[in-house]
Amino acid sequence: MTTKLHLRKNYSFYFKHFVIITLCVFLNNHVMTAQMRLGSIEPIRLEKDVCIYRPDPNPKKSFIPVTNQVKLRMANNTSNSRTIITGDCSTFDITYTGFTETAETAFSYAVQIWANSIVSSQTIKINADFAPLGAGILGGAGADLYYFITGPNIPANTLFPSALADALLEQDNNTSGTDINATFSSTFPFYFGTDGNTPTGQYDFVSVVLHEIGHGLGIAGFGRQENGLGALRVSTLYSGIWDQYIENGSNTSVLNYADPSIALLGQFTGGNLFSNGPETTVQNGNVNPKTYAPNPFQTGSSYSHWDEATYPAGNANSLMTPQIGAGEAIHDPGKVTLGFMQDMFWTICGNLLSTNDASISNVLTYYPNPVKNNITITALNQNRIQKVKIFDILGKKIIETSPNNIKSVLNLTSLENGIYIVKVSFEKTVETFRVLKN
Repeated sequence: MTTKLHLRKNYSFYFKHFVIITLCVFLNNHVMTAQMRLGSIEPIRLEKDVCIYRPDPNPKKSFIPVTNQVKLRMANNTSNSRTIITGDCSTFDITYTGFTETAETAFSYAVQIWANSIVSSQTIKINADFAPLGAGILGGAGADLYYFITGPNIPANTLFPSALADALLEQDNNTSGTDINATFSSTFPFYFGTDGNTPTGQYDFVSVVLHEIGHGLGIAGFGRQENGLGALRVSTLYSGIWDQYIENGSNTSVLNYADPSIALLGQFTGGNLFSNGPETTVQNGNVNPKTYAPNPFQTGSSYSHWDEATYPAGNANSLMTPQIGAGEAIHDPGKVTLGFMQDMFWTICGNLLSTNDASISNVLTYYPNPVKNNITITALNQNRIQKVKIFDILGKKIIETSPNNIKSVLNLTSLENGIYIVKVSFEKTVETFRVLKN
C-alpha cells in the first residue's frame, strides 16, 4: 500500500433457529446506527488502487461456485441492467470506462454476488476502468474515501471505507462522488464467461472483479513500508477497521508496536500475522485465519489479504488471497471473508454464515437470548464447563470465569447493549455462540 493522502473538505436467544439470531443482529445494528455519528475530521483519500491482484506463477485449474443461497437470489433478480444491479440486500451503481459489453456482463455478474451477500440501504457506487497496469498486475481497487465514525463499540480513531460508512450511518456521505475505484488490466487475457469454466491460460474476470470489490468494501488494511520502516496509521493517529483485528502469533496487536518502526515492519514481513475477529475465527473453525505477511514486503499485496499458502487454489476461502492462477475461478467470497465483513460491522445478507448452533444443542444449552441480566449455560452429557469467556465484537475479553461445573450463570447487567461472543471450554472442546445484550 502506498501512502499518498488527500483530505476532502466537502462530505456532504434459548433459541435454536439461526434466523432468530439473524433478526437479533439486525435489530441491534438498527440501534447502533441510531447512535453512530461522523467524526470531526474530514474524510481521507488514499492513493487509488491501494490493493492489487497478481497472477499465480503456479496455476491450478479449479472452480469455487457461487453458493446455492446466493444463486437462488440472483435468479430472482431479473430486472438488473449492467449498470444498476439490485440484489436482495443491496444495490450497486456502476460507471464503466473502456469496457466491452461482454466485460460489463461479467462485471455485473460479480456485483450480483456481492449485492446478495451484504446489506446496505444506500446505493454502492463503483467506478470501473480498463487501463494498462504494471507488470504482473491483474487489477487494483480501493475505497474512494475513508470516514471517521464514532458510536457504541466503535474502536477509537478508526476509519471506515465509504460504502461501509454509508451503510452504518444509513446515508450517502459523498453524494457527488463514488465509493469504490477499481482498475483492470487491459493487457491480460481475461475470460469473460460466468460459468467458471475458465480456459487454461486465461484469467477469470468474474473472480478478479469479486476480489477487487472486496477490497473496496473494506478488506484492506493501512499497513505499509515507508523508508525502510513499517507504518500503519494515517495522519499520525487513524487506523482502518481491518487493522483493529490483526495480531501476531503471540496475540499482540499490530497497533501495539511503535509506528513507524523497524519492529512494525518485522511484523508485516514475519509470516506470523492473523485476524482475531470473533466471527472470522468462528467461520475458520475456531482458529484465527492467517494473513499474508511475506518477506520482503510486497506493496499492494502484503497485509491486506488472507495467506496464499493457507488458502490455496480450490480452497473455499481463497478469493481474498493475493494471487489467482490462470484457469482458476472463485465465485464465492467464502465464509471466512464474510465473517470478517460481519466483524467490521457489515450486516451479512440472510443466513450465509454458519454457526455452531446446531452442534451446541448436543453439547450445551443457554438462555435467554437476547439477555438483559443473567444468562444460564448448562452442559449436556455429563460434561463440565471449565471456562467461560465473553468477548465484545471487537475481540476484547470482557468476562472470564472458571465454574468447573455443569452449569454457569453469568450476570451481564453491567454490559453495554450489543452483540457478544461467548466461548465455553470443556475438557476437549470449545463451543462458541453469540448473544444479544439489550
